[in-house]
Amino acid sequence: MTDLARLAARIVALERRLEQLSATARLAHSSIEDGAITVYDDTGSLRGIIGQQPDGTTGAVPVNGPPPPAPSTPLVTPALAALAVTWDGTWSGPTTAVGDLARIQVHLLPTADTLPDPRTPAATIESQTGATVTIPCTTSYAPVWVRLLAINTSGTPGPASAPVKASPRRLVNTDVYEGTLTAKEIKANSLTADRMDVNDLRAGLFVAGVIKADMLDVDALNGKVITGVHIIGGQIDGAALRTSAAGSSVEITSVPATGTELATGRIRMYSGAGTEVAPAQLWASYDPTTNLSRLRLQSAELRAPTPPKGLRSASDPLYPGASMSMWSEPNIGHVEVSATEVELSASTTLVGDPLYSRLELASGANLTARTSDGQRTAVYVHGRLMIDADGWISVFNQNWKTPDLAAGWGHWGGVYDRVAYRIYPDRTVGLRGILRRTVKTTPTVGEALMVLPAECLPGNGLVQQFTLTTLPGGALGTTPAQVSINLDPKTGGVTLSNISNGASSQLASGNGYFTLNIRYPIG
Repeated sequence: MTDLARLAARIVALERRLEQLSATARLAHSSIEDGAITVYDDTGSLRGIIGQQPDGTTGAVPVNGPPPPAPSTPLVTPALAALAVTWDGTWSGPTTAVGDLARIQVHLLPTADTLPDPRTPAATIESQTGATVTIPCTTSYAPVWVRLLAINTSGTPGPASAPVKASPRRLVNTDVYEGTLTAKEIKANSLTADRMDVNDLRAGLFVAGVIKADMLDVDALNGKVITGVHIIGGQIDGAALRTSAAGSSVEITSVPATGTELATGRIRMYSGAGTEVAPAQLWASYDPTTNLSRLRLQSAELRAPTPPKGLRSASDPLYPGASMSMWSEPNIGHVEVSATEVELSASTTLVGDPLYSRLELASGANLTARTSDGQRTAVYVHGRLMIDADGWISVFNQNWKTPDLAAGWGHWGGVYDRVAYRIYPDRTVGLRGILRRTVKTTPTVGEALMVLPAECLPGNGLVQQFTLTTLPGGALGTTPAQVSINLDPKTGGVTLSNISNGASSQLASGNGYFTLNIRYPIG
């Protein structure tokens, strides 16, 4: 058989296989093993999950379905202390059916333009072809506005229907009108507080002595004056409570907000002193804009006592009050003391958390920081200045650090000091160590030695120049020579400046070095 014939036979066989594959069901022998098939629309949005769900259940769950349209205007019929709401199964627009409708929510709203909250429906209609639900209105006969809200199977609500105003129906115009109930219709003990309107019981219906102490059990007494000497338990609302009209007393009241202060609940403690300008107070306030609740304790403010014969001067001193405020922010609790002078009388004052670290202020003004196991540790001031356990002062996190050395320069090595820098509390920078030139080329002015970080730059913006003594290594002898280096105040780059002939020869040997012993200001 020729190659052409073999090629033709192979094409025929491939066409036969293709026809067999086309006639076979695509998922006839397929399954989903501990997973799911996700369904996306033409925009790439997830629309459904078929198979294993994230909560461990199995099924077909629609996701991100489009919101349904607004239902048609409901039919609302007043019922006895209730409303009967009917949805006819249609929609406000041209839509005839919603494929993924879950339910219709019924909402009773106080105004016509109030938007329904999908989390608080008064009732639901589960039938997709319409139904009627009866909603009790036992608390009020006031009119309400009824609106419907469609929810799809993804939990997405659509727009609300048009509102319909309606009121529940009473038994009669006043439920029970005058003359319908007499003594024989009322069973003993059948009238309780929840079945009576106390405003309908007037003083003219009672005679003196008919209500005794063992018969009185009410939630409220409305009047101007209650005379007595002992109140046990209970609650007093809407008024100030003061233990005495004058002299030493305590007043509990609420203070409304002003243009500069928030509303507060306040306890005023009057001493009764004639020199008292403002009493001691304790109050709490809340600022919703910052979610900050503040508790404040304020001591009394006094004026100077009256001198003999009533003589006073314009410069008589006042006695200002001191205060302490407490409030919290995320992960932070604050205590603020405001006073002309703060005196601590304790022999030892501890500040901090004993589980971690704390400050200890002992007699003799001895300030010590200790860890949870009692060991001395560092004290930090403004997060910058550090006093370590041995009493040495330094800048926090400013131990000796190695700068970035330029190519061709390195540490001498061995037992000799490395090149390093640090910042001191007096706002100066120190450079130390033995810097060695490792390349065997002639040094040039401007050659880079190292780069210092931004925190080490001079504050005056001027170039800093330092004169150093170079020394050769190895067999070249020990004759010193002079070289200068410059520090750029903008980049932190350290470069060669003036180079003597001797220094040039020593540094070109690949073994020349100089010792850094430099200190300069940054402030």
